[in-house]
Amino acid sequence: MTAATTQDISTENRRTYEFEVRSLPVEPYYWLPKEVDAKAPVNAKLLRLVEIVDEAGGDFPSRLAAAEAVAAGIKSAADDGVALRITEHAEDQLGYALPKLAREQNELRKDPALAGRLWSLVSPMLTNRRPEGVPGKATDRGPRGSATDAALRLCTISQELADRILPIIEPLSHDLNAGVRFEFANHFGCLWEFRRADLWWIAEQYVSSATEKAVLNALTGFLCRAIHHDVERVEDLALKLHPRAGDEQDVHGDSMVEGIASVITFLWTRYDRPRAHGLIQTWLAEPEMYDTELGRVVASMRGHITGGYRSGKTIEVKLRKHFLALAVEIVRRAASCLDDFYARGDTELTETERKRVRACARLIDQIGDQLYFSSGAAAQGNEDVPLAGIQTKRAFLCDVTPIIRLLGDVAVPHTIYYLIELLDFLRPADPETVFDLIAHAVLTGGPRHGYEFEPMAINRFVTIVGVYLADHRGIFADPDRREKLIACLDIFVNAGWPTARRLLYRLPELL
Repeated sequence: MTAATTQDISTENRRTYEFEVRSLPVEPYYWLPKEVDAKAPVNAKLLRLVEIVDEAGGDFPSRLAAAEAVAAGIKSAADDGVALRITEHAEDQLGYALPKLAREQNELRKDPALAGRLWSLVSPMLTNRRPEGVPGKATDRGPRGSATDAALRLCTISQELADRILPIIEPLSHDLNAGVRFEFANHFGCLWEFRRADLWWIAEQYVSSATEKAVLNALTGFLCRAIHHDVERVEDLALKLHPRAGDEQDVHGDSMVEGIASVITFLWTRYDRPRAHGLIQTWLAEPEMYDTELGRVVASMRGHITGGYRSGKTIEVKLRKHFLALAVEIVRRAASCLDDFYARGDTELTETERKRVRACARLIDQIGDQLYFSSGAAAQGNEDVPLAGIQTKRAFLCDVTPIIRLLGDVAVPHTIYYLIELLDFLRPADPETVFDLIAHAVLTGGPRHGYEFEPMAINRFVTIVGVYLADHRGIFADPDRREKLIACLDIFVNAGWPTARRLLYRLPELL
């Protein structure tokens, strides 16, 4: 230190680089081109009117009046010499404001004059030149797209408005720009109340001829919402649409295939539609081809397979029974495929058969996940547990025992782990049945995939056996059950786990 001071060398432990972060106020309208003077009186006046609309303050008449002021400013902008870029900005912001105003159904229905004034703002924008009349993208909203949204929303206000507006906006369903077409498809459900026949006609046209992913996704979303209101039409359209869903590419988020699969699932489980059930059977016959559809069918079970145990509501009980029956059907088909795989071995399978085996293994795993997470076994803290009481657990265990036994025949280690977690959660309801099912999974499905070699497997099994020996020791008075316990421990001992060996040696004194 002394030498460093003498040589005038810094003794501070400074970093080789430093970061400094500062925030500065953004210049208003920084995005305007330099040649546009935002402070020029004519420009500033229109920008101020836009700001008032953006603030969206006051009651509905005040906000409508602010929108009318912007519309008037846009109309006179060319004569006043307002910069084109500012005029376009005003059109865009007015376009965002109009659908918001059109959502105020209560206000508009109370005073038809307000609805008329709003329509007078929307109608001129339906012929706006933006977005350009080129194919474009579904995100190309523009003033014309925004006006299409607002116009369709106004069709929910009254029969008179719907009759006046629909003939004007119907051509926009096949507008040259994809953004406008998407806005129409995304909101054509607004025709439900007053122009329902036209709505179904438009839906039929989309099913038969629409090619755009965004439009077909919007149609699928409408079918998901309409299923409980017109089952026959929805079924017919969904069945027609499904063959085209396989062409979907570059999927982000919910896909059309998944939406249609959800519709088909509820058409069968809630409304007993045989054609929907027939399509599910087709999917099950080729699970490698319809992996996505079947995954959505299984995902739809969440919550429904435990419904009605507490409430006793008829519809919840019906859905539960239908979903459990569907789960049994899926597991049986998948288990049959996996049993064939175990019997023949991988070397004798074709590539198509290997894909089928992988698809069936995923289905088995997904069913196990739904049973586990729907039951509330994974709930933490103050989360609601659907099967909190002993009676509900006992009823659920009775219903799912056939499924769990089938899963235990062929399940992979991940599935068996969750099955055992689920069964431990249900243990207080029927300790004997729960142990028998755990032993069945460990002794049957476990060895097929090396479950006994998993560290989490041995730790969990030893913990559960400890609970049984402490709280339910009497069940091992049954010789068969005692043999199952020893057989399970033998599997883990042969896998080399010291904890299993210690427990097996101490078993005589513990029993």
